[in-house]
Amino acid sequence: MFLHITNAVYITDYKIDVLFNNGRKGIADLAPEYVYFQAFKNEEKLKLQFKEWGYIS
Repeated sequence: MFLHITNAVYITDYKIDVLFNNGRKGIADLAPEYVYFQAFKNEEKLKLQFKEWGYIS
């Protein structure tokens, strides 16, 4: 079973208020560093930075 987001509202500072189809809700707090890591995790020149941030070992 998959939940579907029925409503999402931008709050502030990379936080999104989400409402699921089963009535549950919550806040997605998206750290900009992690979003950056996900976008560029295969860039060799950034691996040292990602290691310092603790995203890779």
